[in-house]
Amino acid sequence: MPVEAHGANLSRMARDGHRLVQYAERLTVLRAVFSIAAVAVALTVGAAALGRIVEPETFGSFGEACWWALQTVSTVGYGDSVPVTAGGRWIAAALMLLGVAFVPAITSIVVAVLVSQIQRRTGGQAEHDMALAERLERLERRLEAREDEDSP
Repeated sequence: MPVEAHGANLSRMARDGHRLVQYAERLTVLRAVFSIAAVAVALTVGAAALGRIVEPETFGSFGEACWWALQTVSTVGYGDSVPVTAGGRWIAAALMLLGVAFVPAITSIVVAVLVSQIQRRTGGQAEHDMALAERLERLERRLEAREDEDSP
């Protein structure tokens, strides 16, 4: 790979990483829920499309393929429709592994980002509260000193 192409890839990766950081900084609970749901839906619909392409006779419609993919990604697996070819089983295996590992991992990352945001916010608030408490103590000491000066 030429040096210029390698540099362009690094630059693109840095931009993408920066975008991800920006998204994480703007993450709210509602956005987190939608992000996790979007990953799960994309995974399910993508597997359904692949399943329908690889095994059109097993999955007679896209709806049937979606039902199978939803059962598989959630690891429920009712068994009412199952892939019969090697390709279909590879798709199912990948979907099961992703359902068990990838979706919870994304969920964990999103929760970690939210917890980090909360800690940052409350940590800053705690510092502010501590500064106010110190200021109040100084004022109380000054007031007590004045009262001591004024008393006979």
